[in-house]
Amino acid sequence: RGEAEEQRATLLRLLAEASEAGRWDGAVETVRMLAECDGGGAPESVLLSLAARLFKAGVPHLATAMLQHATAAGGGTTALTLAVMRGLLAHKQAESTAQALSLYAALRASGEPVPLPSLAALCSGALRAGMLSDAEGLFRHLGEARLAALAAARTGGRKRASRG
Repeated sequence: RGEAEEQRATLLRLLAEASEAGRWDGAVETVRMLAECDGGGAPESVLLSLAARLFKAGVPHLATAMLQHATAAGGGTTALTLAVMRGLLAHKQAESTAQALSLYAALRASGEPVPLPSLAALCSGALRAGMLSDAEGLFRHLGEARLAALAAARTGGRKRASRG
């Protein structure tokens, strides 16, 4: 194995140990080090698990930092972003809701689809936090996305029916 592969394997082991021991700052720092490693960042499954543990431990700011480090390494996948967004919304604090809205805006700007349940949760969170203009925009986007999903379902249904 090459030096980069060995370094990555060591960092992944350290990440697992820090996560198991509840050393959250150390785990997030290890994600940062993995992002800088030539061997690549942490696998998505490891990052998703860490995000869940960070939210369960009540440290949403570290989950956001972890996502930033993973994104820097090209590992900030849509699934990871959505998981962090859901965790932030579940935290039910205005600051966390604002961070979730920021993640949503980044996803939308990149052209990534945001699932309808996530849009509904964002809208609810924005209302709960008193972010009325954000809630209004989300509600409008939710309606547009729902109509698009219904239209796609109808089109798909007709295509299948015309083949048979």
